[in-house]
Amino acid sequence: MKYWIRLFLLVAVVLAFIAGIGCLLPRGYDISAQTTIADQPSAVYDRIDKLQDWKSWSHFNPDKIDSLQIEYGADGTSQSWTDVRGSGKLWFTDQVADKKVAYKLRFANFPEMDSTIELDSEGERTKVTWRSSGRLPWSPFYGFFRGVYENGMQMKYQQSLELLKAEVEGLEVGAEDTDSEPTPSIGK
Repeated sequence: MKYWIRLFLLVAVVLAFIAGIGCLLPRGYDISAQTTIADQPSAVYDRIDKLQDWKSWSHFNPDKIDSLQIEYGADGTSQSWTDVRGSGKLWFTDQVADKKVAYKLRFANFPEMDSTIELDSEGERTKVTWRSSGRLPWSPFYGFFRGVYENGMQMKYQQSLELLKAEVEGLEVGAEDTDSEPTPSIGK
């Protein structure tokens, strides 16, 4: 019996030590992806200024989630949703025609995410940069997974920008790269 009690205490001490380290690790993240599109900023902006248009190029495609119930604001600059994983809301906070769209995202128990999609003219081309920053929820274990979250979201942003590029430039692309998972899945 003493053996089992000692083993239990040892496991508890190791888990408490790991949880303590996890509490000290940073939970903030900064995600960025970029592409260059062979068209003017106005052509790109036309694809990003209304949330209903995002499903044709974004990794978050609400049409592929059966349990999702989504509502768009009348002006196309906000959306809210619910499904089995939780509810969320995305709303534009700033729009500058042919330059940028800034938005906030709230999903389940995650702190708000601040994001921007910026358009920079480079002659006949447009450099598109998608950035998001925020913090993962407090937990003794989220700090361990921050890098995995950043890498996964950066990959999804990059795939979305490549789909946006293909759409604006009129190229054919398979839809196999789109994912039905809301961001930050953690939600978008």
